[in-house]
Amino acid sequence: MMTSRLRPLERDSIIHREVFAQVPPKVIYTLSPKGEKLKPVFNELKKWGNENFSQQIIDGNKNDLQQGVYFMAG
Repeated sequence: MMTSRLRPLERDSIIHREVFAQVPPKVIYTLSPKGEKLKPVFNELKKWGNENFSQQIIDGNKNDLQQGVYFMAG
């Protein structure tokens, strides 16, 4: 699942994938220089989300727990 989501980012040169020939297999993903340029965009999105939705999400999660609704984000 995670690999299928990372492959397009690798193909578009947003991330770099480094594979280590060892047992167990080891793969490290890092942002490429192109991906690094997206950091300010993501930081602004995070800031906007925190300003506009954080308390709603917290309150919503409390309500879900009280009603017995459980889910995992992702």
